[in-house]
Amino acid sequence: MEPFLGHEGKAVYLLAVTSNAGSADIERQVLANGRKVYQLVGDMVERARAEGAATEVGMVMGLTNASGELLSELPDAPLLIPGLGAQGGDLSALTGGTRVAPPVINVSRGILYRDLDLTLAQRAEKYALQIREALSL
Repeated sequence: MEPFLGHEGKAVYLLAVTSNAGSADIERQVLANGRKVYQLVGDMVERARAEGAATEVGMVMGLTNASGELLSELPDAPLLIPGLGAQGGDLSALTGGTRVAPPVINVSRGILYRDLDLTLAQRAEKYALQIREALSL
């Protein structure tokens, strides 16, 4: 990741926990020391910050696998969150915590393939409103 950390005004997101059920096979595995793989990813984010990386470093966390427990085990860094819409993620999993770093919530298939009687702009606005209401933005 080091070659990407020297770019002011840019960001990189490390994969912490995917939206897939298969995240249990790798990212949520418990290691010999009792920690989980996604916690090691969080350590990498914290190390980049501690070393003064010019690039903003965040994590990808799938909404379908998000929980208050998981969020509390990750550093308060920007999150890229897929899984809303077609994958059926629940925005309430992101509420109630003390995180202040901004989430970037991705909705693609939900906008492209649902509610086909609406325009793309109307579908995007529908999700934007849903996100604002759920997260009190």
